[in-house]
Amino acid sequence: MRAGAQISQSGMGEEQDGSGILLLALREIDCAIPAEIDSVAGLTAPMLVEAVARCLLLITGGAAQFAVKLPSGAASKHRVCTQMARELKAAGFPGECSFNQLLYPSEASTRALLTFLV
Repeated sequence: MRAGAQISQSGMGEEQDGSGILLLALREIDCAIPAEIDSVAGLTAPMLVEAVARCLLLITGGAAQFAVKLPSGAASKHRVCTQMARELKAAGFPGECSFNQLLYPSEASTRALLTFLV
């Protein structure tokens, strides 16, 4: 395959490569991301919460400790994700960050969060 062949179809190759790097980094810190997930768009809320929890633990040197599993109750999910969002902002995340970005992830917000964390 030619060197430029991956970067075709409106830059999709670069986006996939970026997702691959982010997912590889998350898998290296023991995030449970199934092998069939090949893009940040495929991450579910529980996968994203685990990734953010593990990354914040590393970034803060253990000061920010969150469970890697999303709680089952709606109020608990909201509370945990709100606390994570506050910790992300305290760590310097420049974008919009609230429980919404964690509980209802979009590809764009997930990519921004993970790019900052990784």
